[in-house]
Amino acid sequence: MPRRWYEAPCFYFTNPHACVGAFDDVERFPGSEQFDLELGVGVVYGAHGRNLTPEQAAPGIVGYTIFNDWSARDIQRLEGQLPFGFFKGKDGAHTLGPYLVTADELAPYKTADGLLDLTMRAWINGTLLGEDSLANCAFTFEELVSFASRGAPVAPVTSSPPAPATAAA
Repeated sequence: MPRRWYEAPCFYFTNPHACVGAFDDVERFPGSEQFDLELGVGVVYGAHGRNLTPEQAAPGIVGYTIFNDWSARDIQRLEGQLPFGFFKGKDGAHTLGPYLVTADELAPYKTADGLLDLTMRAWINGTLLGEDSLANCAFTFEELVSFASRGAPVAPVTSSPPAPATAAA
């Protein structure tokens, strides 16, 4: 079956407990020899919803931040052959920030199609890895949140992770 990239939004759900600070070192995944990042934008969503239209999703977008997804490409290649999608190759770490820019601050940068006309660049240790404009996205962030809410709730994270379990002797 041919890929239909523009028929459904592509976005990334992640492990909310795997967040690493913007200026902190990221631990290489155990057993991985091919470790890198994907530069992206994180939408900070501050409302509860399910089965939202893009218009209903829009007011819940609080703002945007840099989102670097750290990936173990060698582990991903193995997982990609399975019919379940990706697991450990994707959920080990992500970096947010260092800044949150509110939705109203970026309103002047929206194109007529609702896309943000902002250029993003990713560097590691002073080496530019890549750059692109958010105006090249196929879907608006409102459309992405709407798609994410289809059959599933979207909501702000409001609790800390549970304490690790300890084994009883």
